[in-house]
Amino acid sequence: MSTLGPRLHAIALKALEFPRILSPGFTKDVCVASLYNSETSREYRELVLWLENTKIRKLKREGGEREKLLSETLEDKAWSKNYEAYLKACECDETHLTCAESKVDFLINLALAEEYRDRFDIAEEEEEKEEKEEEEEEGEDAAADDNEREQERAR
Repeated sequence: MSTLGPRLHAIALKALEFPRILSPGFTKDVCVASLYNSETSREYRELVLWLENTKIRKLKREGGEREKLLSETLEDKAWSKNYEAYLKACECDETHLTCAESKVDFLINLALAEEYRDRFDIAEEEEEKEEKEEEEEEGEDAAADDNEREQERAR
């Protein structure tokens, strides 16, 4: 059972800038509902891969770990096995493993958390950079003051 539901999934996917949600021809009910029909649907698999590639980034790019979430056919049993392993790697609990919608709910929540963490890290880095620049300016000002004092003493 999903904790967010289709309406909030649509809002969350829009916040995450999922390209399909942002397209002009998008209708929330049809698009979001189609994502949950089945793990064998192309839309569902594209969403899982997009979330991993752009937001979650749990698997390494090198070594082909992310490529395991690519699917050649919709009947690809290897994909299902890789998907289950992926969910476990993401620490998905048993309550979310009940249906396709619950699994995608878990991944959307994880993607939102990662997006927030990324934005927080960026803001923190910018704050540290500003503090460092201020310290450098203060150091330069102190050095200039020291230089002026030495010049006055020399007179």
